[in-house]
Amino acid sequence: MRDSQHYALNDMRRYVNAANFGLILDNSNARYNEAIWRRYANWDRPSDSKEWIQGQKETPIMVRASVLGTHSPKPQRNGGGWKVYGGDIMKIGHGFSIDEDDLFEMRRERALTGVPYALQMTETVQEKSDNMIGGIHTELNYVTLQAMSTGEIHDFSIDGTKYDFKFPIKADHFMEVTKPWWKIEGGKVVADDTVDVVQDILDAQKFLTRDLRLAVDHWKVSIEWFDRFIAHPRVIAGAMGRVRGIIDTTNTKLTQAEILGYLHEMGVWKFDVLDSQSAHEEDGLSVPDAPAFDEHNMVAASSLILPFTMKCTNSIYFDRESMGQIGDQHKYFLVEDRIMVLRSTEERPFKNIVDCELYAAPVFNNVREWGFLKTWSED
Repeated sequence: MRDSQHYALNDMRRYVNAANFGLILDNSNARYNEAIWRRYANWDRPSDSKEWIQGQKETPIMVRASVLGTHSPKPQRNGGGWKVYGGDIMKIGHGFSIDEDDLFEMRRERALTGVPYALQMTETVQEKSDNMIGGIHTELNYVTLQAMSTGEIHDFSIDGTKYDFKFPIKADHFMEVTKPWWKIEGGKVVADDTVDVVQDILDAQKFLTRDLRLAVDHWKVSIEWFDRFIAHPRVIAGAMGRVRGIIDTTNTKLTQAEILGYLHEMGVWKFDVLDSQSAHEEDGLSVPDAPAFDEHNMVAASSLILPFTMKCTNSIYFDRESMGQIGDQHKYFLVEDRIMVLRSTEERPFKNIVDCELYAAPVFNNVREWGFLKTWSED
């Protein structure tokens, strides 16, 4: 007869019951209450469809009200101008397992230190849950910043097929400088000191606000772009010229605040600098990702508009639960009412498995109030 007691010793369910595991997941998720994507998006109400539709108001200029007599009828304005666009919601997810290697390590730790299985199992589950839930938020950060900086989401996966999804932003909202501000020389990024970068920005701002009549008022940029820009020779020279005659500039090094002061005095909008780092897995190894926010672009945006709605879909596991007859070896948990987590156990080989999935995608609330300025390329 099989010794079930031996298996029970290693079963996660023995030490972390359903209620406690739910608390662990909520605690893991709470660590990401300040995730970058939350600064630029709000959750939409979950739907039962993988398709989404977003309304878009095309006219930002308010039509003047009419001057009326005491008993005059009010003219009815045209209700047109609304457009909708749509797409599909991608599925993201990953998980972790506690297998024989982990269990042998726990056995060794218990023998050496006396730390009981229960504590080891709980700590292991908490650590791995932090990484699992954190990975979901990292992916949401990545696609949100990618969409914000390019107007696209690359390698957008729908039903196992990957493609690039391009939001319907008009072509004239995408600009490019006449001459790149940086170039690649000897494998390094080198500034071109013949380019008047400040004038390029002022020209772009004028085009966006006067010609296109956009309500944009600041620039969103990556930390990599910002560091290069602040150190650009033409920017430094301009800032030095501002203080020359006031102080001896021979051995002076200006602070970042002084350089930004010069830029804003010249009329350059303020910068929202985004710094996000992530990694992906290749052959079991963690490999750093390229910056999520395109380091070649400046993005003009409006501070009056929340950039995105995070569209989401109810997991199909909701339907699975409603069918009933789910054994004790399978438990479902819902994090933030959207991230579905499944905990299960396998016998051959013995393994505690936890994985999660989320159908979600950032969608622009207003595709009109954006401008993109490409300042250089690596070609």
